[in-house]
Amino acid sequence: MKQNFSAFIKICGVALLAAIAVGVTIILIGLLSKWTTSVEFSNAFFITGSLAIIIGVSFVIGGNQLRGDTRIYYASGSRVDERVNRVMADTLEAHRALILFSVCGIFLIIASVFIGSFFSY
Repeated sequence: MKQNFSAFIKICGVALLAAIAVGVTIILIGLLSKWTTSVEFSNAFFITGSLAIIIGVSFVIGGNQLRGDTRIYYASGSRVDERVNRVMADTLEAHRALILFSVCGIFLIIASVFIGSFFSY
């Protein structure tokens, strides 16, 4: 349990760093595009956060379609236990991506609400 919590905290830290990097990029794009209102920045953060969540969900959907194709695992010629381990590793990787992109998207959406609420003029 402690190991899972530690992994979740690590993913949240990486997601926060990614959200900060994306946020700085949005701010630079906004400044170069001469955005003048906080609504423009808020909308950009919200759209980017929503896209991050959609990308995370697409990892899981795409992985499920790939794992559902049994020809791929039988074509590898490996033993059954190796195929099961590969399926489990693929599933775990897709869910890690979902958590990472979703947490990053949630951070960006929270930033959009913060920008829209406190910096409006």
